[in-house]
Amino acid sequence: MKKWTIIIQINAENNLIYDSISVINEIGKADSNDLVNYVVLFDGMPDPKFPKAPEHPAVYLVKKDTVYGETEPDYVFTPDFDDLANPKILAKALTWIKNQYPSENYGFIYKGHGGAEGTDIVLGKIFTTKLMKKPAGTEEQIEEELTRLGGDLQDFEGYSEFDKNDNIILAIYTNSNEGEYLSYKKLSETLVKVFGEKGLGFVGLDCCWGQQIEHAYSFKNATNYFVASVDEMTSLGLGYRDLAQYLNRRPTILPYELASMFVAVNYVKNYADYDSEIPEFREMGVSLTAVDTIRLNNLVKLFNDICDRMIEKMNLHSAHITKALECCMDYTYQMERSMYSVYNIDMVWFFENFLFFNKTDHKLNDMIMRFIHFHLLYYIRGYMGNNYKVIDPGSGKRELGGRGVSIAFPRTKEEFDDSIYSKKDKPDFADDTHWIKMLKAYHKTLPPAPRKARALRPLTRSAGEEVVAEVIREKMHIGEDNCKWRNFKPAKKNLKEEPQMSL
Repeated sequence: MKKWTIIIQINAENNLIYDSISVINEIGKADSNDLVNYVVLFDGMPDPKFPKAPEHPAVYLVKKDTVYGETEPDYVFTPDFDDLANPKILAKALTWIKNQYPSENYGFIYKGHGGAEGTDIVLGKIFTTKLMKKPAGTEEQIEEELTRLGGDLQDFEGYSEFDKNDNIILAIYTNSNEGEYLSYKKLSETLVKVFGEKGLGFVGLDCCWGQQIEHAYSFKNATNYFVASVDEMTSLGLGYRDLAQYLNRRPTILPYELASMFVAVNYVKNYADYDSEIPEFREMGVSLTAVDTIRLNNLVKLFNDICDRMIEKMNLHSAHITKALECCMDYTYQMERSMYSVYNIDMVWFFENFLFFNKTDHKLNDMIMRFIHFHLLYYIRGYMGNNYKVIDPGSGKRELGGRGVSIAFPRTKEEFDDSIYSKKDKPDFADDTHWIKMLKAYHKTLPPAPRKARALRPLTRSAGEEVVAEVIREKMHIGEDNCKWRNFKPAKKNLKEEPQMSL
């Protein structure tokens, strides 16, 4: 029997299509080994560069010298696998793979876009592509033009470079169907259903923002070792050629050793992000973290103790929490925090800065120190990161942190309502920990957000009232339609008196 079957589910129905195809080609460049299977569950879309490739989900058995679209692929396609956002269909596909390629150990990797809730695999979404000359202008102008070309019946999703020399792009459009996403929670439940509890040697997410404690908690029943990036993942991916090469040389490698190897390979392969032509990329962190989900229950107990203490002493610690949050930059690198609704900050970095500001509650500080100790020494199995500014613990300075694991921290009630904690398919972490209670207790201490005034029927105002209304609007920073009028009478003597109004 084979030692390992590595299953890589790739969602290439997006602007990462050519980066996704490279996964198959990279594994094909590695030396072969009769003891390891590399099985790719590939979901693509129409592509004129590869007219013979299937447009629907297909299962590839990747061997030495396999080249996507060139060599005769060893794949199986069945209409039963057509919508992988449906957990029942995904379970059917994974069960088929498990039965077709049995082995002593199984590993699972998802590659695609990642978001606050999970994957970008959407139920019922239909993709079309258009080959065209790249419009001139800035990136924003290009996207505006591609959106216009899509018309009213299609949503512009993105584009990928097709031929750099001729400036040809593959524009990607979808129908306007906004179906349900395949969340990490549903994905984990599907993996447990197919492979059994802890039936996978590891689970890896080759996508952005995967290494949140909420996501690790979602996968804790599927595997003991969870590997993902706390950051925006590089398009280069995990480094599949080297991973396959090392695994082929040592197929008897144990799951925890393989999880750590992912971290080392990614660090070496993606250091080149420092040299990117795109300035924003040169500022981004490059990281991968492997965590031990066996330790999660103990870690959560320590975490809940901290939450309970903060709730108990919230009047004291609200200001400390606010100051510590001000020291934490989001991992999304965007000016608008609501752009992706992730609200992810570095978990340990937040607690380190809380320690810096809390000078009186020594009991809580002791709890936090125990948490950080357990987190860094036992929960994190392996972590390597580049491009972060190394800051001493408790500096009170605003930085990204770069400690390897993030957590969603919506800073206001409005952000909370927009976050994963308010979604229908919210992670189990929300129900099984005291974090939500702590967030709500903290939000209650914040000043209320500006509220829009209730819409009133139009009024006819005099010239004098119009002048005073403008002053009121300016001072209150509200629009004309939101300015309330009730028994108003202008007080300035130089304004003509008008009859008093009442509503």
